[in-house]
Amino acid sequence: MIEHMVSPYMNVFLDELEEQLQVLDEQLLALEREGSDPTIIQTMFRAAHTLKGSSAAMGFEQMKELTHSVESAFDLLRSGAMQLRPGVVDTLFRCVDYLKQQREHFFNGLYEELPVHQLMDELHLHCRSKLGAAELEPPGSTKSGPNWTEPVYQEEEAALIASYADQGGMVHNVQFSLHAETDMPAARALLIYEALKELGQVLACSPTPEELKMDLTCPDVFSCALSLDVGVEQETVRHKLAGYTELEHMNIRELTGDRRTPAIAGNIEAAALTSSEARKDEQARETAGSETKARGSQTVRVDVQRIEHLINLVGELIIDQTRLQEAGKQLRARFKGESEIALLEDITHHISRVIAELQEGMMKTRMLPIEQLFDRFPRLVRDLAQRSGKEIELIIEGKETELDRTLIEEISDPLIHMLRNAADHGLESPEEREKLGKPRKGQIVLKATHQEESIVITIADDGRGIDPQKSCRKAIEKGFITKEEAAKMTDKERLSLIFLSGVSTAEQISDISGRGVGMDIVRSRIEKLNGLIDIDTTVGGGTVFTIKLPLTLAIIRSLLVQLGDSTYALPMVNVIEIMRLKQEEIATVHGQEVCTVRGEIWPLVRLNRLLNTSQSADGGTARSGRLYAVMIGMAEKRLCLLVDRPLAIQEIVMKSLGDYGKKADFISGSTILGDGSVALILDVNSIVTRTGAVRHADRTAREAEKHDRHNEWKAVTFSIGSETYALDISSVKEIIPTPAVSKITAAGGSVPGWIQLRGDLLPVYELNRRMAAHDIAPPGAGYIMVIEGNNGDIGVRVDRVLEVRTISEEAVEAPPESVTRAAGGGIVSGICKLNGETVILLDIDHVKKEVCGEHGSGV
Repeated sequence: MIEHMVSPYMNVFLDELEEQLQVLDEQLLALEREGSDPTIIQTMFRAAHTLKGSSAAMGFEQMKELTHSVESAFDLLRSGAMQLRPGVVDTLFRCVDYLKQQREHFFNGLYEELPVHQLMDELHLHCRSKLGAAELEPPGSTKSGPNWTEPVYQEEEAALIASYADQGGMVHNVQFSLHAETDMPAARALLIYEALKELGQVLACSPTPEELKMDLTCPDVFSCALSLDVGVEQETVRHKLAGYTELEHMNIRELTGDRRTPAIAGNIEAAALTSSEARKDEQARETAGSETKARGSQTVRVDVQRIEHLINLVGELIIDQTRLQEAGKQLRARFKGESEIALLEDITHHISRVIAELQEGMMKTRMLPIEQLFDRFPRLVRDLAQRSGKEIELIIEGKETELDRTLIEEISDPLIHMLRNAADHGLESPEEREKLGKPRKGQIVLKATHQEESIVITIADDGRGIDPQKSCRKAIEKGFITKEEAAKMTDKERLSLIFLSGVSTAEQISDISGRGVGMDIVRSRIEKLNGLIDIDTTVGGGTVFTIKLPLTLAIIRSLLVQLGDSTYALPMVNVIEIMRLKQEEIATVHGQEVCTVRGEIWPLVRLNRLLNTSQSADGGTARSGRLYAVMIGMAEKRLCLLVDRPLAIQEIVMKSLGDYGKKADFISGSTILGDGSVALILDVNSIVTRTGAVRHADRTAREAEKHDRHNEWKAVTFSIGSETYALDISSVKEIIPTPAVSKITAAGGSVPGWIQLRGDLLPVYELNRRMAAHDIAPPGAGYIMVIEGNNGDIGVRVDRVLEVRTISEEAVEAPPESVTRAAGGGIVSGICKLNGETVILLDIDHVKKEVCGEHGSGV
């Protein structure tokens, strides 16, 4: 064990090891696919060379020897002395696997090296099989090289050499030169000097190690006077140095006769002057290349825990910023017109801008390209293809898509499981594919894209697909459902049964995977990340798994709802719809409350009963006779959650409840609101799982077909005066109570002023004015819907936000001429009937154009 070697630099070593192993994996795959490309081999050679040096520096001898052998194999491939064969590539892959396994041991604190001799013997056998004895000569002995001149040592060193010689000691002079393209030659020379110390006592070096460490000089020839240990011969030295592939030429000879007193480098002052001049020359070169260096990318490795701590501090700042804005709003109302209030507003706006930029910057430090995860999979699929005897092409798209690093780590295992399923049981054998008229090579497409505030990952194959009838029969055998229940299910519902434990459609379960085996764990892992997973399949045509995840788990977009005097948050990724229910739309079936929404029956859960609190969840009943319900879902599960009323949609900073949170059912965390109050974040996963929420199966085929149509979209409905309007919810980023509006001098039209939101200024579009409503809301009343523009957000002010509804394109009609004329243009895109009420649909693109035209903001 070498614990004394690992403490300060182990993390850096492990990071470099992971990076270089990824390079080797990728390039070996390219080598196997494209053949002996010199560029590919050179890249692998440099990666192995880097690992050899870092392993030696850390004292890991077996890793150093293995990477040296791998490096030598790449050198032979590069020179053409060894031909590329499948057996060679397989052995090199196993070498990479050994290094990965060794890294895992180091990562877990186990610093003993695993046996490597059998692997090295296999690699050496490949190398020796193509080489003769003459070709095995170490690089650079004395076949050819520079004109070796007498080394120049310092006066004290020369005296020490002479003293050894006078006492009968044997002194050898070792000189060597490096390849011209060697990176950091001074550092490489230092490594060789250190290697020579293992063979005897180093009496002198030119240049000295101190000069090399300061990088003061880098000559063409390096020299070292060495008193060899007993039993060490010149050939031992030659063999030792032959392991350094950056070595171009080498010369070893015994110092005899007049050579026992080597040349002395003048005096100390002269040596210092030489070093000074070399330093000046180096500085001049650095100055000359400063412009080039300035363009280079510079990175710093930072411990993840430090970043997490800084992000937590940013979260605290965001909370205090919101509280500061709330306090400023109260002070403005109380001390309106005071000069100090104007100063406070300026400071608040500046702090808000700084915090917004800080938040964005810190969140970006958590975001990593998903490429770091996806790049692991080509090697995985390659090995799966070999083990299953199939021909598989893996296509990766969207590798530049960024995702929170925590999510990247958590999603790795589910993706690996689904890729294994696709390769093993999704794709047919080459012979079977030929009989079906398909190409022999099966295809798996792994794709990542951004959609709004989420990332969507799809794993698609062109294989045999999943038969929903098979999964249904398996679920019946396992006792999960009855035959009667199965008969009422749609194909989509039958398909979702493979997420139940032990439900597999595979004819034969292999050691690679089993289609359905473990899919319950996959779904569980994804749902714990507030994600969704869906399946779309065609029997004989292939399967597509779709995973939808939030971009980050630290700051999430949430719907705030009220229950009594308390506020709760629901992650927007789980919010399907917000609606109003009449009391007669609620019934009880087998002791479970259900509600009817557009002819469909859904489980209904009252939030106050779920949380076992005395607060009511029927706050809207007394006033309007209608209740607020929020439809939430995970995967295929859905339920309606009864609350007092929805409040707003906004980003919140998640806070852990620690040990207290483990005792709280249905709560995943908390956040602090602008007024300083605490809002609890509801755990949608546990709510829909523990309440047994499933879609009621009593639907006709016609209703199922209608529900599954793709020509539907979600809209947020709101009121202006006595009219009801709707906008596509995909364009609405946030809904907030109307803050103070800064008026624009001589403002006309529909954009009277600006609002400040987290450091940004947003133009306010007054729909009241635009739609010529008779009852204009007073200043500060109503809500602002934040809409994403082309070059910046805009705020659309409305009187009241009602609910989120699903609108079918078939229900949309062209607007009557009277409505279009009253609206004064093309802002109205259509009308539809929702529960007997006429809703006017607005064209958000037209709104953006109007804001841009009126204010010239380029929105």
